[in-house]
Amino acid sequence: MTPSTPLLLIRAGRREDQSAILALIAEIFGQEEAERASRRWDWQWHQDPRLKTPGYSGVVAEWDGQLVAAIGCIPAGLYLEGVPVEAFWFADALAHWGLIRKAMRAARKAGGQLAAPDLSKGVVGALLNDPAAGVYQLGKHLTDPMAVVAYKIGSTDFLGTGSFTRLLTFRQPISKVLGKPLGLFLGWWADWFIRGLPKPTRAVRVLQGDFDDRFDVLFENARRIHPAITRRDRKVLQWRYRQHPDTAYEVMVAEDDGALEGYLVVTTFHRHGQLRAHVLDLLARDDDPLVLDALLVFALRALKKASVHRVECYTGGKAVVAALQRLKFKERFKEGKSMSTLVRRIAADELYITRGDGDGG
Repeated sequence: MTPSTPLLLIRAGRREDQSAILALIAEIFGQEEAERASRRWDWQWHQDPRLKTPGYSGVVAEWDGQLVAAIGCIPAGLYLEGVPVEAFWFADALAHWGLIRKAMRAARKAGGQLAAPDLSKGVVGALLNDPAAGVYQLGKHLTDPMAVVAYKIGSTDFLGTGSFTRLLTFRQPISKVLGKPLGLFLGWWADWFIRGLPKPTRAVRVLQGDFDDRFDVLFENARRIHPAITRRDRKVLQWRYRQHPDTAYEVMVAEDDGALEGYLVVTTFHRHGQLRAHVLDLLARDDDPLVLDALLVFALRALKKASVHRVECYTGGKAVVAALQRLKFKERFKEGKSMSTLVRRIAADELYITRGDGDGG
């Protein structure tokens, strides 16, 4: 390599990379997505209680003084057999292929020696293989190109995770086509073809205000009974669902004489002209099926009353999957395969995760 040939440098991200990363997002995904990332930056990279130190956590590739690729490493707060380990969700993978191709051409002209990192798995693969990305890595809802990279570096499907969905009412889509009065009437009749919801078996209420110390007690129970679970104590839940800069969430709790038995977090959004919902998080003491059922029934009834067309829940918990199946949720498939989570180097038979983990929801 001649002294004038620029090096491709793989390194840990730094605070001062913010403007370059936002510019890379704008270049690849557009200005609207960059503005969204900018709006969430302080919340994501400075307020998250799982961060060791405030500031961007990730790995970047730099060539000729420019960022050409980056991947965010969101702390997972992972517990294995009740013991905390350092793990990251890889998210917001960015690769400026035009600049990367220039870098590769420079490498060939220089005799194939572009930089010290192993680029045999590609630039994004090199980012994920960098020590700064950690030993334990998690990824979900990956794009097809990202999934290819993840498999190349040794990620494997974590069986037992998937997305489950349930129809609630036809009123809104019919009203959109035929108008509200006729749509509500015909939708009421069409809803007879959707399986009804059971009656609640125990009291559930909407939580107003902040998460309290009872959520710490509930998580202590959860990390003892689950071989692998991500952190969801009071501080994390408060940051995730009460301090989010641009999304509103509703929290529902099941209680017994003041003690917290479980909670559910849900959000609604519009897609394809329909009001839809995601169950972002769901947890019950000792995986109690009666508590899980009560929380889900309460949420489904409230969502149906609000004319939500369809609700979806992503989960890796066996007890939650069983509860969803009891309430007639159906698993979603993509090209005939379960929409599973990719996991790298985690020895556990079950990973308790929800859509609210990582950058989802």
